[in-house]
Parts: sequence; structure tokens; C-alpha cells
Amino acid sequence: MNLISVTINHKTAPIELREALYLSEIEIRKILNQIKETLLKEVCILSTCNRTEIYGVPSNHSITYREVQEFILTQKPVTKIKSDNFLNYYSCGAANHLFRVSSGIDSLVIGDQQILGQVKDAYNIAVEENCVGTFLQKTFQSALKLGKRIKTETDLFEGPTSVSSAAVQLAGKIFSDLKKKSVLVIGAGETGKLTIQNLIQKNVTNLTISNRTFSRAEKLAAKYNAKVLPFDNLKERLNEYDIIISATSSNSILINRDEMSAAMRKRKFEPVCIMDIAIPRDFDPNVKDIENIFYNDIDSLQTMVNLSLEGKKALLPAIQKIIMEELIELFSWHNSLQISPLLKSMREQFESVRSQEFDAFKNKFASNEVENLELLTKRIVKKLLHNPTVYLRKSADQVDTQGELQLKIKILKDMFNLNSKGNESE
Repeated sequence: MNLISVTINHKTAPIELREALYLSEIEIRKILNQIKETLLKEVCILSTCNRTEIYGVPSNHSITYREVQEFILTQKPVTKIKSDNFLNYYSCGAANHLFRVSSGIDSLVIGDQQILGQVKDAYNIAVEENCVGTFLQKTFQSALKLGKRIKTETDLFEGPTSVSSAAVQLAGKIFSDLKKKSVLVIGAGETGKLTIQNLIQKNVTNLTISNRTFSRAEKLAAKYNAKVLPFDNLKERLNEYDIIISATSSNSILINRDEMSAAMRKRKFEPVCIMDIAIPRDFDPNVKDIENIFYNDIDSLQTMVNLSLEGKKALLPAIQKIIMEELIELFSWHNSLQISPLLKSMREQFESVRSQEFDAFKNKFASNEVENLELLTKRIVKKLLHNPTVYLRKSADQVDTQGELQLKIKILKDMFNLNSKGNESE
């Protein structure tokens, strides 16, 4: 399986590097088309607050993870990122990594509810840019199917399962009764929506939404009985809120330290909880040094991750079993693509030999025997091909991590002197 994956995520790089390498949808679409022309004939890019990952089928066998890393850093230069910040996967390892990501067990918060939708969005963008062929189509559809199975067959997504739900839960630990607190959510995208849903579940009633596009905030506010704060008035009214959860897609800092200091003076330094779950960050991280500000960004939510993990570790064996089942199915499909041309060539060669020999000898038999003779020779060929066919199909049903199937295919090709042209596979 000629699949490659290059990733930088929360396990390999701090938030500063992850946010520097974060790719917007516009950037993803541009890079998809550029990389398809040079390195990967099929390619999909996933970029979230916790990871930027590239999955692809190399245009030729000389292309490795190094070329992919160099290409990305050429398009999005980040001087502090080193090769050690990347994880690189091949073949079964690349598919297994994608499946772990889609399942939610590779997320910062295990069982992240958002990740499956993010994988689907990444796949759809690649499809729209004509960067998905037969192989990535099957691989990503299998990953999405896997995610749905995890949702329906396990309880992984119960409890705090996303950065936004972890942020709300942590705010609840800082302020014991969220119902009595005024809450501001900045951003009306998917993360903002999920944050609002989690706040409503915690019985928050004094809720305000602010978004650069006023109509989107207005629509969400109507749905959840919240108020709307015009984005232009955001900085001058920060002092009104006890809890601020920010999840915009802004490319730069929205609130600097001085602006937050001014807001704190207005509220006479009454405690404020700031949960900055945006990538890049919306708040200057130095606001954490201001008196009575409880500031957390995505990385500082690791404490919530640990709590979440404890209750979900028991589910991991069942999830790994589902992942293995889907991997076996994917590899069986892929292997069948490799053996089908070989089986076709074997049948054609055997039939050619049978036909030639039959034509050479049929005149030596009575006309009423010729039909039975041809039937006999066809049955002999079918029986001769039966064992190799069964052998190859059984081999195709196994997860091949050592290239054993390719070796078996080569042996059979050499044994029967089959022309390999047209039988090359991914």
C-alpha cells in the first residue's frame, strides 16, 4: 500500500508551532493543487487546532516524507519547526494513524466529537479540488465509517470529549455555579456552536455571543436564547463578563494585554475566566499575568485531558478491535486490486495454452467427441487455477505489513512467465 502520512500534532509540537503551521481552507485548497502537480498524485490535508496532517499517494516511489515536509514548510515557512516535530507514517501505519484520528483516540481530549466532522470536511475539500482518486476515496470513506461505528458501538463520546466541552467543564471548576455567571462566547463557527451547546447543558442562562459576521451570531443567539454583542463593541465591553470563551478563526491576536488590563480595571479586578480555544490564539497569552484572570489555552487544557482519559481507558481495547477490523477490510480491498490483474493474466495464459493445444489435436477426434473434449480441457484448466486463486485471495484478506503479498505475486508471475505490464498496483 503506497500511502504516506506526514503530521505535526499536540504530541510533537507546542501550541506556538501548531498555530504557526495551521492552514486555512484557502491555503489548503492552494497547497492541494500545488502538491498534486509535484509530489502526490492523490492528496488530502487535515488542519485543526491540534494537528496539521497530509495524506497522499506519492507520484513515484522515490518520494518520501522529507520532500513532503520540505514542501509544506516552503509554502508555510516556520523557522522553529524541525524534522523531529513531524511524525511520518507509511502504508499500514499511515492508514492506522488516520483511523486512530477519526476514532477520536488520538485527540488532545480523547473522544473529541469534532474530529470526525473535521476529517469529513478535509476529505470533501480534497474531492472538490479533484485531488482524490480511488485509493484515498476508499481510505477516507473507511475512516469515516470507522468513526460512526465508534460512536454507535462504544461510549467514547460520553463526557468531556472536545476542547470546547473540556473548557466549559474547567470553567465550572473555577466558578462552582455557572448559572449565576455572565458568559461571552466569541466566534460562531463549529467550535463556538459546540461551546454554546455545552454551556446550555450546564444551565448557563446569561449567555452572549459575539462574531465578526453579525448575522451568524444573531442566528445562534435566537436558537439558544442568548444576547448578541456587536463585534465592533467587543473590546469596550469585555468587563461585563465573568467567563469568556474565544473560538474565532482570526489570523492574529484579538485582545492584547493592555486591552484586557483596561477591562479588569473597569470591573475592579473581579475574577474572570478566559478559555482561549482558538488557533491561532485570540488573546495575548500574557493576560494570564493580570491579577484575578484565570487563563487557559488549548495546551493548558491537558489537565482535562488526563481526567477524560482515566474514564475512557477501559474502552481502548474495544476501539482498537474496531480499528483492526476496518484496517483488515481496507487492506483486503487494496490487496484484491493487486491480485485481480494477476488472476486475469493467469486465466488468459492458461486459456491461451488450452485453446492452442485443443485446436492442434481436435481434428484427431471424432466430431461428436470434440465438444466434450473442449469441456474437459476447460475443466482441467479451472481445477489447475483453483488452488492458486484460493491462495492469493486468502493472502489478500490478511493485513500485509512486510510486502509478503507482493513477493507471492512476483513468484507467481515468474513461475508462469507472465508479462507484468498492466499489473502494476499502488
